[in-house]
Amino acid sequence: MCPKGEYKRFSQTGLKCINPENFGRLVDLHRELSETLPGTERSVFTIEWHTKTPDDGPRKTETSFGLKNINTWLNILTWYTDPALHEQVLQFDKRAQEIMRSDTEENAFVSYTNTSRSDPIGHRYKDAAAVAKLKELKQIWDPEGCFTKELL
Repeated sequence: MCPKGEYKRFSQTGLKCINPENFGRLVDLHRELSETLPGTERSVFTIEWHTKTPDDGPRKTETSFGLKNINTWLNILTWYTDPALHEQVLQFDKRAQEIMRSDTEENAFVSYTNTSRSDPIGHRYKDAAAVAKLKELKQIWDPEGCFTKELL
């Protein structure tokens, strides 16, 4: 995301499955974005998947992220020229997530922690003990909420 100027937002949504019908709806949504909001033509919706690797036991390094066992991701890069379009572009991002998550129960939603910070904590962190530890660390390292008020 190095190109200077204009407005960009990137989010990543974990997918439990891909329904081909939903994929077609995602393509239609991208077309609608490009056709109805001038200056959004460089926006991209992509599906990323990882080949499953054999389970060789517990992770060598634990993580608080909720992305364990997620092998497929919806990547949404919105790139637009007019700041007045921000809310409208954000609605397209949310609609893309809704389309691709339509076959998933909300308690199984996963959002990549670093790129989806406005999503609920439960979508980003699945382990209650990890969230408790993050809150404890927040009290030690940022008790005033200088960086964010989240976890306070």
